[in-house]
Amino acid sequence: MERKGFLTDYKRIQVISGLAALSGAIMTLIILFFLPINYIDKRNIIIIVVSVIIFVAIFYTIPALYLNKKLSMVSDLFYILAITLVMKNIGDYGYIYFTFYMILAAVDAFIFPAYQYAILISAMCVGILVANISPDFIIQNQIIYQIYGVLTLSIILRLIARDALLIKERKEVLETDITELENDKREIRILLGSLAEGMFIVDEKNKITFFNKSALEILNVIAPEDKIISRDINDILKTVGPNGPESVTKDPFGKLEPSRRNDFRIIFPDRVVKLHTNVSPVIGERGEVSGAIIFFRDITKEKNLEEQRAEFNAIASHELRSPLSVIEGYLFFLLDPASKAKYDNVTRGYIEKAHDASRELIQLITDVLTVVKAENNELELNISDVDVKKIIEKSKKEYEKQAEIKKIKLELVLAVKNIPIIKSDDIKIKEIANNLIGNALKFTEKGSVTIEIGMLENEIIISVTDTGPGISKEDQALVFKKFFRSEDWKTRKTGGTGLGLYIVKTLTERLGGRAGLQSVVDKGSKFYFTLPLELNNKEKK
Repeated sequence: MERKGFLTDYKRIQVISGLAALSGAIMTLIILFFLPINYIDKRNIIIIVVSVIIFVAIFYTIPALYLNKKLSMVSDLFYILAITLVMKNIGDYGYIYFTFYMILAAVDAFIFPAYQYAILISAMCVGILVANISPDFIIQNQIIYQIYGVLTLSIILRLIARDALLIKERKEVLETDITELENDKREIRILLGSLAEGMFIVDEKNKITFFNKSALEILNVIAPEDKIISRDINDILKTVGPNGPESVTKDPFGKLEPSRRNDFRIIFPDRVVKLHTNVSPVIGERGEVSGAIIFFRDITKEKNLEEQRAEFNAIASHELRSPLSVIEGYLFFLLDPASKAKYDNVTRGYIEKAHDASRELIQLITDVLTVVKAENNELELNISDVDVKKIIEKSKKEYEKQAEIKKIKLELVLAVKNIPIIKSDDIKIKEIANNLIGNALKFTEKGSVTIEIGMLENEIIISVTDTGPGISKEDQALVFKKFFRSEDWKTRKTGGTGLGLYIVKTLTERLGGRAGLQSVVDKGSKFYFTLPLELNNKEKK
């Protein structure tokens, strides 16, 4: 690709060239009054000068001519011709006009591409020969000097122009990049300034280098920018952790990892602000910390509501479970033949329904308590030696009566003979098994429910397979979500809160295992959970 000239404002270049030519012509007329030149040569020079003036007047008043890049060399070639003819007619004083060649060569070095510049320099050399050669074609020494001077000057200036052009192009690129960066910086500042979250950027010494408006609003700080920049972040964002005052950048700077926390507080004289923080360290090229980006927001209302809700759920659940247990106990007593209570069959039906409802309500309260504890990280494990086979047998026995009433075959299959004793929590395992068996019986109208205990490499796997309606692929991805209930009419006609499978997954993972399912619509479902042979230290916490 041909390199462009150094001067890229084409119109300006042509205007300057025209003015230079016009000034040269005027200067020539002035010189003629002082040089002892014969009449004929003076007349010829005046004709040449007038021709230049006419050319300039025509060429530079018609934009279609002087702005046409195809005609870019026409003016300079015309000037070379004019200079050559003047030098030819001015005689011994021609060396004065050699200076115009030098000036033209110097200027054109910064204007024209290489190939056009070469043409113009060649034209100058021919002009020097024509101007200085004698009638008998004797080459004088000054011709050699002049040609040598033009060639040397043109090469040197062209090299200088090339370097100047490269510098100019790089400068233009840098200026463009700087402009774009400034625009991007401005847009980023506007974007960050409009964020509802507070933001600070700090250097490796915890000195603030940037902040947005929301940061000061959340902290209720009123101060000009120069009073915030370069301040220590711990003087502005005075965070208190669970164990006392703690810098928000402590973990990111220490561990070189992002930190997301909900347990920071800022204590004001009249209130306490609870924060959600998201702090990311900025790592330099050598792996060192060069700063951090801090996002934070006020979650005081959210945390208060969450704590109040959890407290209400816990209190309500505890307060409700006691009287419900009493009601369920009396209803069970009335249904027990040993009580010898007298009532007719209609009354017995009412009592059975009330008893079932009370059991379902007790189960709901138990589920709610489990969910509250799980979400508050308060699920405690009582680790001991556990015989999984015995636990599953007890769960099966509890549901045999229900299976008998629905005329559903409930069986336990041992895929391996010897089921090892494991380290786990027997109560949690029984709750998981009860949820899966209860669900299977609830949604199965005919057929069977099969409980199977097997072994994987380092785990025990317990599965519950039913012949119920099955679960669609869309719902399979959601069944372990809290409060999920399928919209399928086949399952909607049964009761439930949507907490059972969520609890299964939560408890299984708490015990270090996995929960999953396999299901085909209209053919049934298989739910399973695994238990490691022994909990590791992390899972015991």
